[in-house]
Amino acid sequence: MDYLTGKFLLGIFKIQRVFAFNNPSSNTGSFNNPTSNTGSFNNPGVNGGGSSLVIKPPTSYNNIYDLINGIASYIIWIAIPIATIMIIFGAYQILFSTGDPAKVKKGRDTILYSLVGLMVALLVKGIISIIKQVLGVNN
Repeated sequence: MDYLTGKFLLGIFKIQRVFAFNNPSSNTGSFNNPTSNTGSFNNPGVNGGGSSLVIKPPTSYNNIYDLINGIASYIIWIAIPIATIMIIFGAYQILFSTGDPAKVKKGRDTILYSLVGLMVALLVKGIISIIKQVLGVNN
């Protein structure tokens, strides 16, 4: 990894650290404050907060369909931020290509492959639903 890429990625992590605050006396919601009254990253059920990822043990599912659906949700939760970072990285590669066609192509390919991967991840739940209907499985 070159120097500029390292500095760019460190900048992203510093920005994330600034916004990931934890203020227990705050009542406006935060990433790490589940006692908030207005919803938080970890507490989606209180007054319409966001959604959160809960990883349950495999033995807690009633059937294989629920297990596969849980795995698909986890894949989507992981794929969206990774694709976003890769799209930004591809744009970064194009921006700093200094007109070199090989570097521009590499940046375009990075963006294209990350979008294809994101589309596949988003289609996972639909594919599972289609397979369920083809096999005639009921919940």
